[in-house]
Amino acid sequence: YKERVNTDFEKRMEVGWAKTAKQFQADGHLMMLCGRSNGFFWFPRKTMGLERFLMTIYDDPTLLNGMLDFILDTTISFWEYILEKVDVDLVLINEDMAFKGGPLLSLDSFKELLEPRYRKLTDFLKKYKIKNIFVDSDGDMTSLIPLLLNSGVNGLLPFEVTGSMDLIKIRKDYPELKIAGGINKMKLFGDKNEIDKELE
Repeated sequence: YKERVNTDFEKRMEVGWAKTAKQFQADGHLMMLCGRSNGFFWFPRKTMGLERFLMTIYDDPTLLNGMLDFILDTTISFWEYILEKVDVDLVLINEDMAFKGGPLLSLDSFKELLEPRYRKLTDFLKKYKIKNIFVDSDGDMTSLIPLLLNSGVNGLLPFEVTGSMDLIKIRKDYPELKIAGGINKMKLFGDKNEIDKELE
């Protein structure tokens, strides 16, 4: 991966991308910066498979730390290139690090491996005055919320109610957390009345 990643970002981006983005912003659109594999949990899970990734935490921490530093450094370099040209309203870090029963990794592993990288990434983003730094993860993320807040993340989505997320309790416990979602997505397969009832 390291050998194949092209860091000539100018060649990787569509011609005129910054002008297009600025026009969208001028037209009143929300500007969101994200990536399909930029998360510190997401990338190793997708490249190694979940079980192998979780075993590597214990079996080969040197490899994993090298991988996570690579993700961090590459993401910062790429996003710096973008943020020097375009203002952004929201940053979304894709993770999917939980299931209905809770996080897929231990809280200790999060603190040791992910939290320092999150802190470096969010410190970098705050230099650009970005006020909304969200993590996207399905499942029950409740126990990870204080760790994410401590890492500089201030928003979470989609708050899967089918994944045991108690929206009302979380709002009371973490009034500083920005929340998006909280909708039972299974209801969105129903008719208009069912959808309206769920939203209400």
